Amino acid sequence: MKRDRPNRFATWVADNLLLPVTCFFIAGAVLAWPVTQTWPQSILLPVIAGVLAVFFLAYTIIGGRVSLLLLFFLIIGFFHTWQALQPPKNPSHIYNLVQEKTRLTLIGTVTSMVTQGGDTSRFVLQLSEIINRDKRGKARPASGKLRLSMRGRTPQFVLPGQRVFVVATVDRIHNHQTPGTFNYVLYMRNQGIYCSGWIKSPQYILQEAGEKKRNKLPGIITLPQRVRQHVSRFLQNRCDPLTGGLYQALLIGDRSRVSPALLDQFIRTGCMHLLAISGLHMGLLALLIYGLLSRLMKGSQWLLLHTDVTSLALSLSFPVLFGYAFIAGMNTPVFRSLIMAAVLLVAVLVRRQHSIFHLIAAAALAVLAIRPLALFTVSFQLSFAAMLAIALIYPHILSCCFQETINSTKKKSSALIRWPLTAFLVSLAATAGTLPFLLYHFNRFSPIGPLMNLLIEPLLCFIALPIGLIATPLTPLFPDTAAGLFRLGGFALHWADLLTAWAARLPWASLWTITPTPVEIILFYLLLIFFCTANMGRLRNKIFLILASILLTLHFAGGLDLQKNKKIARISYLDVGRGTATLLEFPDGTNILIDGGGSSSGRFNVGKQIIAPYLWKNRIRHIDTIIITHPDSDHYNGLSFILQRFSPRVVYTNGQQVEFGSYNDLMNSIARLKIKKIQPAGGQVLHDDPLCRLTCLGMHGLADKNDSDNNQSLVNRLNCGDKSFLFPADIEKKAESLLLRHGTFVRADVLLAPHHGSKTSSTHAFVQAVKPDLIVVSAGRRQKNLFPAPVHLQWWRQNNIPFLITGIDGTIICKTDGKTITTTYERQENR
Repeated sequence: MKRDRPNRFATWVADNLLLPVTCFFIAGAVLAWPVTQTWPQSILLPVIAGVLAVFFLAYTIIGGRVSLLLLFFLIIGFFHTWQALQPPKNPSHIYNLVQEKTRLTLIGTVTSMVTQGGDTSRFVLQLSEIINRDKRGKARPASGKLRLSMRGRTPQFVLPGQRVFVVATVDRIHNHQTPGTFNYVLYMRNQGIYCSGWIKSPQYILQEAGEKKRNKLPGIITLPQRVRQHVSRFLQNRCDPLTGGLYQALLIGDRSRVSPALLDQFIRTGCMHLLAISGLHMGLLALLIYGLLSRLMKGSQWLLLHTDVTSLALSLSFPVLFGYAFIAGMNTPVFRSLIMAAVLLVAVLVRRQHSIFHLIAAAALAVLAIRPLALFTVSFQLSFAAMLAIALIYPHILSCCFQETINSTKKKSSALIRWPLTAFLVSLAATAGTLPFLLYHFNRFSPIGPLMNLLIEPLLCFIALPIGLIATPLTPLFPDTAAGLFRLGGFALHWADLLTAWAARLPWASLWTITPTPVEIILFYLLLIFFCTANMGRLRNKIFLILASILLTLHFAGGLDLQKNKKIARISYLDVGRGTATLLEFPDGTNILIDGGGSSSGRFNVGKQIIAPYLWKNRIRHIDTIIITHPDSDHYNGLSFILQRFSPRVVYTNGQQVEFGSYNDLMNSIARLKIKKIQPAGGQVLHDDPLCRLTCLGMHGLADKNDSDNNQSLVNRLNCGDKSFLFPADIEKKAESLLLRHGTFVRADVLLAPHHGSKTSSTHAFVQAVKPDLIVVSAGRRQKNLFPAPVHLQWWRQNNIPFLITGIDGTIICKTDGKTITTTYERQENR
């Protein structure tokens, strides 16, 4: 009997070989990530050991041949992904031609539709030549794609397939090197883009003369993008902004014209996935095409006698799906849906319909074979997690909890109960399957999501989407008819807007939380697998599942307040681009944030996209104190979000009264949230525990009220045992001299460079008085020759003073027990 089980398992593996092959391919791809990221051996070696252990286990259970095949796909997955993670080798690739921000003349072909987000237009250019304007050089061959951006609208001739001359400032794409933040570099590399550029104005874009006489092949390749551009402009010109923006997301997969407020409504109500092109879109389109073709073909007696009309209609449906996938942008969810639809159509045609798991495995393997980096993207993880959860969890939820309800409503008159219940359970299963990834990537989820999907999905997917699919091909020939259909579908879209706006205002519509650890994610999925595979009719299995779920939840919730080491203080200088944010974590559990500003735009908030993710990544849900050193936007423009989500008890300011609208709005938010606001005096202790003391040194009481904002900054000094840190904000030479004349004790082991290391600060006398062992400069990567000033860098090097720059070295973390300081940083090599 003991030998029968391995034999049965080996037989199952042989009969379902696609499933383990896909799993081992993905395992190899996952292993490639830590290798290319140069993870420490303490992490890398256990990963390799775990993979080898799985292989030997497979070899023991299922035998040699199949195990060798699985090992082969493990190796293929590893090297295929490892190769994709390497930078381009071609010396003429733009990535290798540009080492830093450079002004170039670019010659190439537009390969994407022009998208507009807010007041910014963007498109992708496939390079053929470049001219270095700074060196006044000649044109030289170049390759690779760039994402170009500019303020305002592009000229009308900028269309997919058009060759253009563009003058732009080009640089490699970089991340904010702060743990927990979005990996924008990886996101763009998945699209084959390594560099980006900024165009100063539309005047710097010229159409190439005689372009029509050139090879038409680029125009044929970019035809789907031309269709996308046509649909986008039609929706923009013939529909109201809400209808046009939502239809553009539903039909061509571009959400750039959906307002941030509307996007937030869909996120808060758990309906964001409905704005992404998915298998439902492909299924509806296939149904429409198949129904139309089969109806037309059945009217032909010759076709009925000589062909299988059903098979022919299915076969002709696929080219339409393939073309639509290109028009929709061929992103990961679209490509996954296309592969699954293609596999399903082929299975129906050859009369071999496999299980849904084989379809999912085939789609995953095809996506990763063509786009290996898709594995590390949010869309891939959420898309396949949802599909697997629906296929695996939904039947068990149904059988365990609702089977009697379904059986009691089998009559046609009860369809109104069965269908919503089924839709609710499918949405519940998808939510359960994607929950860890939602929390890991976005730190939020919507408890009302499954219920809201019952209301919003019919409006978007069963009313607006079919109407849109019918209207889209009519836009070139019958524009008025198409516009009328879009307006008709717009009624459903407006109702979706009203419902999500109402639901988003509910107190518990969306919950924010900390980032789960990889161990917690694995344990969560192991519990789901246990629920789906164990006999839940047994009482002991139910008790185990309930207790394990409670323990996992308590561990996750308890982790919010757990201190990793109660004898160590931790100071983090965050990489926030052009600004500064410093987090102080004390042994007694107190957390203090000094400033919180940086690079921001209309669609990017440094507090929401950088500071908060870092806090959540470090299991922090509450900030006790915020110190706003002075009212410069690069020190406070991310704090509005932090105030709302991290509930500080006290905010210290320098007491300045300014006329900046954004700063006054922040002060009003502090008052509205009933947070205590204090103006500290020089010498006031802001925090005190057995190891550390944080003291305000000035400048209140020292600087003149008519002095500059910078010279009125709050200067703070942290003393932890024998070690100390100085945070002088943006004080300049005058304030530095004033501190020294008043005999203020400024000696510190680590100095945060005043005013980001500008030439107006960090005087020799001040630095000599501080006598730092390390200078930290909070400045952006692209502020070279300004912050820090080259004259300071030269003097620091001459005096052997080590320094680190957040924009180059990433987030800098200092840990101290009062006797020593350990410094680490998050620098990411350009790969």
